[in-house]
This record gives sequence, C-alpha cells and structure tokens, in this order.
Amino acid sequence: MTDILYALLIVIPPLFLGPLTVYFISGTSRYRLRGIKWVYLISIITGIITSVFMVNSRDESGSVEVTGSILVVVLIQIFILFAALVISMEGKWWKRILVVFFSMDIVSDVRNILSSLKSQLFPGVQGDNKAIVLTVFILTELLIMFLEFIFFAMIARLRKEKDEEAVPIPVLLALSLILTLATGIGYEDNSDPDFASATKPFFILLSLSALAFVFLLFYIRATRKERDDYIALNHANEDLIESEARYFEAAARSDTEVRAMRHDMKNNIQVLMLLLENKEYDKMREYLGELGEGLSTTEVSAHTGDTIADAIIMRKKEEAKQAGATLKSSGVISGVDISPTDMCKILANLLDNAIEAVSGMETDGAFKVIDLDFRKTDNFFMISVSNPTEHEVVIRNGEIETNKSDKKSHGFGIKNIRNAASCYGGELSMKCTPISYGYLFESQVLFPLDP
Repeated sequence: MTDILYALLIVIPPLFLGPLTVYFISGTSRYRLRGIKWVYLISIITGIITSVFMVNSRDESGSVEVTGSILVVVLIQIFILFAALVISMEGKWWKRILVVFFSMDIVSDVRNILSSLKSQLFPGVQGDNKAIVLTVFILTELLIMFLEFIFFAMIARLRKEKDEEAVPIPVLLALSLILTLATGIGYEDNSDPDFASATKPFFILLSLSALAFVFLLFYIRATRKERDDYIALNHANEDLIESEARYFEAAARSDTEVRAMRHDMKNNIQVLMLLLENKEYDKMREYLGELGEGLSTTEVSAHTGDTIADAIIMRKKEEAKQAGATLKSSGVISGVDISPTDMCKILANLLDNAIEAVSGMETDGAFKVIDLDFRKTDNFFMISVSNPTEHEVVIRNGEIETNKSDKKSHGFGIKNIRNAASCYGGELSMKCTPISYGYLFESQVLFPLDP
C-alpha cells in the first residue's frame, strides 16, 4: 500500500504540468493551437513515461533521488512538449518559442507559489503511519494542481467575456519575471525554525500578492480591451449615423428632383415635339442634353437591398472620387442578417483600406478602380473587395505586414473586420497577385448560410 502511495505522489507533478501548460497557452493566453487534442495527448503520454521512469528509480526508502538519468528524462519530456507546442502554434517562429518558454515558466512558478503557500499555512502531517502521511501529501498535491487549474480557468473566463486576443509577449515576460522573483524571494530556510516562524507572514503575503498581481494584470488588460471595443463601437456608430444622414439627404434630394422633372415632363415633351415638327434637330439635341444632365446630378447607390450598405457605399464613392479613384459595386445582399454596426465595421473598413491603397498610386485614374461585389451561393454569402496597389502587400498568417512607422496603431481595421464577421461565423481571407501595372489586392469575407 505504501509503495502505491509513493508512486502516486511521484506521478502527480509530471502528469499534470504538461496539460496545465497547454491549457494556459490555449485557454488563458488565447494562442491558437492546431490539433490541440494531439498536443494534450502528447503532454499526457510524455508525463506518463516520465512518471513511470521516476517510479522505477525509487530507492529503498521509496523516495526519488535526483540523478543524471532522471534529469535527462525530465528534460526530454520538456523538450517534446516544447516542440509540440511550438509546431502547433500559429505565428512567427521566434514568437512561438518565446510564448511557450514564458508560459512553461509561468505555470511552473504558479505551482511553486501554491506549494510554498501550502507549506506556510499547513506545515505538514507527521506520524508513524506512513500511509496516512502519504495520503495527505497526495491530496495536497492534487489540491495544488486543482487550484492552479481553477486560477487559470478564472482568468480564462474573465478574458472570454471581455478580451479574446492573445496575450502579448511583453505581458508574458513581465508575468514570468515577477513570478520568478516571487518564488526566489519566497524560498524558506527550514534549517532555522526561528527564522522560518518570523518570516512566515511575509512569505504568505508575498505569495498571495504574486497571485493577485497575475490576476490583476489580466483584469486590467480585459477591461482596457472592453473600453477600446466600446470606443470602436462608438466610432462605428458615428460613422454609420453620418453615412445614413448623407444617404437620406441624397435620397430626398433625388426624389424632389424626380418629382420636379415629372411635373415639367409635359412641358418638356411639348417643346421637343415643337422642335421635331420644325426639324430643329440641333436645338432638340441640345435640349435633350440638358435634360440628361439634370437626370445625372444626383446618384443614390440604392442597389444592394440593404439601406445601411447603400449609405456606406454612397459615402465611400464620394471619398474614392476625391482620391481620384472609382468605386464600382455589384450584386445584392441576401441570406444574411448583419446588424447595422457590424455591416458598417465590415464594409467601411474594407473600402477604407482599398481607398487608402489606390489614393497613393501615381498611375492613370482609369486603373484606379475599386470593385465591390456581393455574391450568394447555396451555402455561402460573400463580400469581395479588390483594388490595385503599387506595392506588394505581404500577408503572413492571415495578417498584413505593414511598413509604416506606427505599427502599433496600424491593422485595427482588419481586426475589426474579423471580429465583426466572426459574430456570424464569417471569415476574412486576403491575397495579393501581380498584374501589369502593379499588384491586385483582394479581400473576401465569407459567411456560411443555414441550409
């Protein structure tokens, strides 16, 4: 019985630390892992192998002495898990390596802090019955692992409600440094009972402060992200209201002009008939030209079947014209029910990016054409925008690499498009291909339709 309890005590740390690391990276830090089930499986298998090796390496007293062979096995386990996480993660290689390194360190430090806190609050159980002592140790180890999971799960739930973005590497670095410092300072010299007793309150406060710092840092990030989302939403609503106002003003102006022309139509027909009878064809042609100009003075892009989209398109056509470009739209919106704010986020950002790209082109205005297309199939609805650009747009891992100096403030349009589209199961895809006068950049937002 004692041998089994010793074995269980040895098995717990290597068996649970791997899956906890995977959960911290994917669930708490929000980094996407391809084939996450396989990564969990690899972490469990390597943990079992390490545990079995350590169990078989026990001495006569049942404890495990750290030898060179055990260190090699543990390092192999860490390396395999490290490699599996790096390979399955999305993003640049150097970023993957740093994320996994800092995450493994954070998970290990949190466990050490919880273990230290446990030893400070509950010094341990002593007695002649080894089975009872080992059972208590096993239960406390399981409790530590459970509390660590609950701690990470609480942060994950907090972030899920307010912040779905991956935690930046500088934040992970700060967490790793603070927790490493806390575990280093919190080392207790048990050889001096008086010193341990005197510093016990300090170590307890330090451990709790370190855990509180981690939670507080994530909370601040989440609330800041929520604030930024509200700001972006307010901007989108303002843009939407302005577009609608312009659209309805143009629609009212166009309606007034049409009614005025209908009112004058009888007189116009009489004039034309008189010119025709007198064979004054030149004056008749001139008169028809003036009527034609009156018909084209106001253009309302009410062609998509969606008033909000029509308002945005009309406004962006004006902006494109000011940039020396032409915006052409085709197709209708059907089969999807997108809120006005999300429609504004998707459509306005797509067209803003296209107008910005063509505005800097020095080519002839005939080539500066932006094509907006709405298309529906049996299973999908697609919004497609294509525009020429002088320079190649580099796309890596679904993100645009910018050469602008303010990289931190750039790229939010793409994020807003993705976030708005994801609410309806939509996905954004982009590509850039060479053409005779530069490059053609295409962006498509694809929405699945219910069968």
